[in-house]
Amino acid sequence: MKIPKQDCPLLRLEWNKRDPRFIATVGMDSNKVVILDIRFPTTPLMELSKHKASVNAISWSPRTGRQICSAGDDSRALIWEVVSKDGVRPDYSGAGANSQVEPEMLYGSTAAINNVSWSPAELDWIAIAFLTKLQLLKV
Repeated sequence: MKIPKQDCPLLRLEWNKRDPRFIATVGMDSNKVVILDIRFPTTPLMELSKHKASVNAISWSPRTGRQICSAGDDSRALIWEVVSKDGVRPDYSGAGANSQVEPEMLYGSTAAINNVSWSPAELDWIAIAFLTKLQLLKV
């Protein structure tokens, strides 16, 4: 499968463990997370592009598979709703990746966030790493 219109090497890939139709990708030095539906691999389902600097990490919610957290050099962790309960994109307008999607939640840290991981056991908790710190966020 070829990722559509990717201008840079891929840095991160993350399968949605609750809904294996979806995979999230991040390109090197990119502020976008591209969500693909493998049933339609040539057209991104959506591009999450509200980071102000490079995205460093992504993690899908293990609870529903409808949410993903992205974190980056802009010192922000953003939580996005990718698919609603009825299986439709929240902002679906038929515009594909050109639609602007707003994050559901935002957390700001004091430095670039290097990694993010959604807890598989405590489903309301996300761990982020920045500088020499580990911080837990309840969502």
